[in-house]
Amino acid sequence: MKPKHSVFLDYLQVLQRRKRLILWCLGGVMILTLLVNQLMTPSYEAEATLIYAEPQDARFAMDADQLFFNNSGLVNLAEQLRSRSLAKEVAQALPEEIVRTVRSSTSFLVSFSEDTAIDRRLQKQLTVELVPGADILKIKAEAKEPTAARIIANTYAERLIAWNLRKKKADISSVRDFVEDQLKVFQEKLNGAEEALRAFKEKNKMLSLSESATEILRRMTGAEVAYNGSKAENTALVQRQRAIAQKKQELAPSLTITSSPQAEELKQQLQELEKQLSTRRVQDGLAENHPELAAQKQKISQIKQQLVQELLQTAQNDNLIDPVSQIKSLLQESINLEVELETNKARQQGLNQVLAGYERELATLPEQELMLTRLVRDREVNDRIYSMLLEKREEVRISEAGKIGDVQIIDAAEEPLEKVRPDKILNFVLGLLLGLTLSVGLAFFLESLDTSLKSREDVEKYVNLPVLASIPSIRSENGKSSNGASSLIKRNQRAVTPTAKKLFANLNGHSTHIYEAYRSLLINFSFINTGGVLKSLLVTSAGPGEGKTLTAINMAQTFAKSGIKVLLIDGDLRCPTIHRVLGIDKEPGLTNVLANQVPANHATQQQPIENLAVISCGTTLPHPSEILFTNKMRELLAELKREYELIIIDAPPLMAVTDPVILGTEVDGVCLVIKSGKTSHEAALRAKQLLENSHSRIVGTIVNDIDLQSVYGYRDAYQYSGV
Repeated sequence: MKPKHSVFLDYLQVLQRRKRLILWCLGGVMILTLLVNQLMTPSYEAEATLIYAEPQDARFAMDADQLFFNNSGLVNLAEQLRSRSLAKEVAQALPEEIVRTVRSSTSFLVSFSEDTAIDRRLQKQLTVELVPGADILKIKAEAKEPTAARIIANTYAERLIAWNLRKKKADISSVRDFVEDQLKVFQEKLNGAEEALRAFKEKNKMLSLSESATEILRRMTGAEVAYNGSKAENTALVQRQRAIAQKKQELAPSLTITSSPQAEELKQQLQELEKQLSTRRVQDGLAENHPELAAQKQKISQIKQQLVQELLQTAQNDNLIDPVSQIKSLLQESINLEVELETNKARQQGLNQVLAGYERELATLPEQELMLTRLVRDREVNDRIYSMLLEKREEVRISEAGKIGDVQIIDAAEEPLEKVRPDKILNFVLGLLLGLTLSVGLAFFLESLDTSLKSREDVEKYVNLPVLASIPSIRSENGKSSNGASSLIKRNQRAVTPTAKKLFANLNGHSTHIYEAYRSLLINFSFINTGGVLKSLLVTSAGPGEGKTLTAINMAQTFAKSGIKVLLIDGDLRCPTIHRVLGIDKEPGLTNVLANQVPANHATQQQPIENLAVISCGTTLPHPSEILFTNKMRELLAELKREYELIIIDAPPLMAVTDPVILGTEVDGVCLVIKSGKTSHEAALRAKQLLENSHSRIVGTIVNDIDLQSVYGYRDAYQYSGV
């Protein structure tokens, strides 16, 4: 049963292998973070707190304070604070030294003027917050200096209050203009009525009315005054309704108020009650504080509230209300307007009926008395309406003079004591998180692109060949890997390098991890070489630089130390290195023996290690594969097998030349060297295919240059087992 594979351990191994990349990447990000903290311009933030006293819903009566009320709410105030127009006002109100501070932190664009750039900078430095569950606004202004931040925040608060007050006064001013226009109209009507009455009296010599005509005139005048007042109020309501309709069209073109059967029923009840109220007030002559009239007014008020709630509920069901915008306020106002218009409509219908009754009574009077009564009625009606408008104008003027805004300062901004930017701790944490994310992500990305074999498990999984040994990295004095022969020699140098001496000395001890790895190779080879049938072994690799030569040398030493008589042959006739690593003569060698220039025993060089002899490459030939593919090579190997127990041949890389394929058919077995972290899946599989196509026997692989700490997480070399 196979042990359960841990994906988590795979991830840890990836991080271990890429630890240098992760550390470099993380270090780079942290250095950039430190530079940002040091170079970023300090910034201070001041905060001012405002409260918004929201007025009650408008009833749209002829009250000067409520006729043109617009309930914009906190959201509208917040948007006004963020607007460019208010930023322009703030820029104009700021002291010159504060403007210079803002200007110094502004990068002017070609398409922007200096003033526009300052306005945009003020908008960017402003933050507006709404306190949940309260009518409170927080204004936060940011600047390079504490004093500038305080002044900008307080200036924003003052400019908002001034804007709100201007808006309120503008609403009242529109009421005043409406009243004054009506005054001019009714003054002309009053003058005309008085002139007509004077002319009639002079012509007909009639100075007074009878008692019955006087009573009819009194009641009819009151009804007509109420009717004209209702018409004036209706005109104001219609104007307001048009203004709201225009705003609704701008905010939501498809927004309409729908009705319901319940709302229509409530409208009918409201009309009937208003007609009854008008009749009782005018015909019966009941005072406004009469209990019956008070009860009737209470019923009307209840019906109106029910109608408003019903229309609001209908709007909510139609998804027309947006609680975070002006739409809710506009819908509320539209519904109130509609209710008031229905009320006025019912009132006017009732008064029309009363006036029609009085007209029928007047028709019974003599003609001259009828004319006089009508003239007196016109004068009285116009006079009373004119007097009422004069009173309203004075009320509007008083209200306009004493009008205060809906916004007040709770806490003025103070100079901040600490910087808000840069937040060094936050930047450090963000830099750490960014660095870890970037470095780990990059590590896994590069790992996904890396198809190299790194461990014996990779070789068994992807190449499907047995692993005879896993050779750890051999570090030289400078800390670099020395698992390849090319790293142990210098060009044109025959002497044994100090690193090579150190390497060979490691194989003489019995406590090093390198020695234990080659000992495991010896043991595993003995398992597959039962009966001693493998007397010649070819050592090759998929590509150059994978450590096959040094592996062949160390194998020969290890086997010789175990008492096996070993012959090491340098079969890499194109790039020979064994003679340079071991410091022996290049000639005579293998090519000289194959060319019948010297016998094999003359080309053999004994080594200081007992049981170990070496045949170097010999004279370099232009086409070495031709000399290898001869009967002489087979005869030579047969001759040497009689003298030595094991022959190890160092061959060129499989992917480079055909020499190892030729030699593979002449030997008893082939050992494929794979360098950890370099040899790819594809190269190893291609090398295996080449050997199998030539019917060479692959006895196993040797995984070379394994970084135990990055691949397996080992630090203590003694804990490693190469078996």
